Amino acid sequence: MDEQTKIELLYINKYGKWFNDAVQMPKYEKNKRVKGEYVDVSLDVIKLARKIFKHVLSNYRKPSMKRINMALDQKVAVINSKYENKAKKFDYWIRLSTLESKKPVYLPIKSNDYFESIPGKHKNFCQINYTENGELTVSLVKDKPKAEYKPETPKIALDLGLKNLFTTDKGDIFGRKFFDTLLKYDAIITNLAARRQKQGLKIKSPRYAKLVNKLRAYLKNEINRIINRIIELYSPREIAVEKLDFRNPNLSKRLNRLISRFGKRIIAEKLDSIKEEFGVKITYVNPAYTSQTCFECGYVDKNNRTTQATFRCRHCGNKLHADVNASRNILVRSSDRIGSIYVSKKLVLQLLVERFTNKLERRSRRNSTALNLSL
Repeated sequence: MDEQTKIELLYINKYGKWFNDAVQMPKYEKNKRVKGEYVDVSLDVIKLARKIFKHVLSNYRKPSMKRINMALDQKVAVINSKYENKAKKFDYWIRLSTLESKKPVYLPIKSNDYFESIPGKHKNFCQINYTENGELTVSLVKDKPKAEYKPETPKIALDLGLKNLFTTDKGDIFGRKFFDTLLKYDAIITNLAARRQKQGLKIKSPRYAKLVNKLRAYLKNEINRIINRIIELYSPREIAVEKLDFRNPNLSKRLNRLISRFGKRIIAEKLDSIKEEFGVKITYVNPAYTSQTCFECGYVDKNNRTTQATFRCRHCGNKLHADVNASRNILVRSSDRIGSIYVSKKLVLQLLVERFTNKLERRSRRNSTALNLSL
């Protein structure tokens, strides 16, 4: 922009004249205002100022008071595991101070398996959250002891899925019952949504929110439990994991959306915590065609995967569990430029086909035999 346009925009913005049809501003010469003289701001500059202002408004988020959280220390909230032997149905009681002396309020709390499995001592701190559904949730905090971590495996690769939650390149499969549990949640949530729609009610309700919270808690507990088990078994220095969309055609669109939103975030948070706590390097790998590519020969074909669980290469005949084959491809890609998450799916396929073709040509020259294979 030229200097005059900048001055005119500054004047419009300063005096809030974005939506005026005509704007006059003081005349300046050599950066000095000429008294009593005004000039018209060009219509193009007024339109530009208006467009900039609308763009700013469209990206501006007004503060919301729907979620109000209170962070309380021991001056206000004291956490007790028992209160007058009445805590049979609850794991903790929080004593909240009030404005009246010696008249506290006791808040009963139920814990969860994942929180209890975390080693460490409770901190004298809690956060009370008020949700949009009018529920109160309480977050407790533990001081985790600094663990000594000695890597024993240079690198492992993880294939993510819903049939089997995690599969390693070593051949171990974790979370075999994960999908069956998701099917149960899907049936309950889908039936509830269908009934409420039939009655002309909004799908979201206290019961619906409770089911979604239970699903989120299950995902968090299961994902964290399995990743902890993998760390315990392998003690890896590096973990290569694919970036996948958590969806399955056997589940409803609603549950796929919920799992995709919750699952990816929970996995990312858990991997970040492992990176921070143990110093494990986390490498995200491009997942394109990992389930269709033969780990042994590199041949790419969607028909290589004969069933959900079986992979049989149509070129070399290699047969193994489909998720194990995919995890071994992830392991190789973690040190390959194809594995970059910024490489397009089209380019990945092109490079895979080129490499396989070059391998065939070298083999045919060595054996003096023409090999024909359509890709």
